[in-house]
Parts: sequence; C-alpha cells; structure tokens
Amino acid sequence: MKKKQLGLSMPGILALMVLAIMILRAAISLIPMYWDDVMVGSILDSVQESKAITAKTSTSDAKRVLEKRFQSNNLDISTDKLELDRSEHRLVLTYTYDRRDDFFSNIDFVLTFTHRKDFTQ
Repeated sequence: MKKKQLGLSMPGILALMVLAIMILRAAISLIPMYWDDVMVGSILDSVQESKAITAKTSTSDAKRVLEKRFQSNNLDISTDKLELDRSEHRLVLTYTYDRRDDFFSNIDFVLTFTHRKDFTQ
C-alpha cells in the first residue's frame, strides 16, 4: 500500500510566501495611515474640549490652530480642505483629507478620511 504524500509543494510554498509578503507590505502601508487618522480625531476632540476653536474663530485662525497641533504631533497633513460652516452661534468644522502610500511599483493605496466637529456656543 502506497503512502499519500502530505504537505505543500515548492510552488505552493512560494505562492504562500508571496501572499504573506504582500499582506505584510499592505499592513505596513495601511496601519500608519489609520493611526494618523486616529491622531487627527483626537486632536480635533482636544481642540473642541479646550475651546481653542469656538463659533467666533476665523477660518485662518482655525487652520493655524490645527496646523500647530498637527505639527506638534508630527503629522504631515494639509489643512487646505478644511471647511467651516457658520451660523450665528454655531460653527461646524468638516475636514476631509486624502492619504496616499506606495504599495508596489505603480500601485498606490489612497485613503480618504472625513471628520466633522460641531462647535456650538
């Protein structure tokens, strides 16, 4: 009676290794971008709690406050797409930004994040 061979063949092992390397490379690219987004959310929460931005804050002042906080946390994120919607006693800050990172050769990961904060007096 012949014994059945168990295990993977060499091409199977190589394919598994390539898949594992691709998953690891994707994680190395994506995890820092998501971590930076968590930091942006915590910065916006701290700005709201500390009242550094209020309903009367101008757009340029709000951008300056956020840029300083981003810079002190080593975040390289632009505030160009920061939108402020105002009413008499209310300011709604909507911040949408994109992050891009290389994956392999000419393939990139592009992630879009959106945060919305309501500053009511």
